[in-house]
This record gives sequence, structure tokens and C-alpha cells, in this order.
Amino acid sequence: PSASMRAASIFAAQVLMPRPLKKLAGQVVRLLKVPKFILAPLVVEDKVIGLLSVQSADLVQDDVPAITAFAHQMAAAWQRAQLYEQARQELSRRRQAEETSVRLTTVIEQAAEIVVITDREGTIQYVNPKFMQLTGYTPDEAIGQNPRVLKSGETSPEEYQRLWETITRGDVWRGEFHNKKKTGDLYWESASISPVLD
Repeated sequence: PSASMRAASIFAAQVLMPRPLKKLAGQVVRLLKVPKFILAPLVVEDKVIGLLSVQSADLVQDDVPAITAFAHQMAAAWQRAQLYEQARQELSRRRQAEETSVRLTTVIEQAAEIVVITDREGTIQYVNPKFMQLTGYTPDEAIGQNPRVLKSGETSPEEYQRLWETITRGDVWRGEFHNKKKTGDLYWESASISPVLD
């Protein structure tokens, strides 16, 4: 067997031996210059994540508590490093999501088409600047209203029924409206209405 295996066997045997034999085993180890080693588990949340191995011909039983304490410190440092890395990755994901959100908001704000976002009941939650430019309604006037504020009475109820049936089953509705501005003037609008699915 290798020197480290002999040392492990002798050291393990020393722990279980009566005192006179321990002394003799210790003398044999010193005479053979066989290095001894101590293995201490690295434990995080009751799970062994590794082992700390200390090897020296000068190790004694009294070294075990200090080596065990150092192993606990190493495990705690490893755990802190893991938590730090997880936090760093989460922060990076959030930063990327925020950058994407800012880009999408910029695209919607600068779109050449009207963008209106409603909730499931059809209450307006958001309008982009093009909506205000074309209809004359400010965001404060539009948000909380139903898109019916734009109805001119020239689109048939059947067309609105088809629109709601299409989007409530998860499909995209495309068509035209003859809508009314805040001033009362009429305008044609080609629309594409998409449901936002969870």
C-alpha cells in the first residue's frame, strides 16, 4: 500500500487503540516517517460538498479541532461565494430585462402606428404618442376609458362582435374602423388587434 494509505490505516487505528498501543503506533509512524493526514468534511446545509485533506508527519490528534474549524470556515466561504455568484447572475438577468424593456418601450413610443393596450375588459391601460396625435385624446383622457370613445357609429355591431370573438379565442383580428376624433372629425384606421397571452 502507498504511504498515505499506510498513514490512514495507522492514524485510524490510533483513534481506536488503547493508550499503550497508541503510543507504540505513534512511534512506528515517526520512525517510518510516514505522513499522517486528517480529512475534514466541508458541509453546507447538512450536505457534504467536499473534503479538506491535511497531510503531514507532524499531525497529532490535538490538530483535529483546528482543522475541523478551518473546514467549517472554508465551507462557509464557499457558500458565500455561491450566494454572491447567484446574486450577480440575477442582477445581470434583471439588467438585461430592464434594457429590453426600455428598448421595447422606445419602439412603442416612437411607432408610426397607434398602439393601445387594454385589460381583458377592454379598459385602456396605455396609449402611445401617435394615438394622441391622431385622435386628439391625451393619455390622461384615454386611460381608464373604453376604446368605444372612438366609435363613430359607422362600424356595424356585428363587426365588433367578430372582433371580440376573434381575440378572446387567442387569434389576431385585422380590419378597418371609421373612428371619431376628440374634435368629432372622422378618420379611417386600419387595425390589427392582438390578444396578449400569458
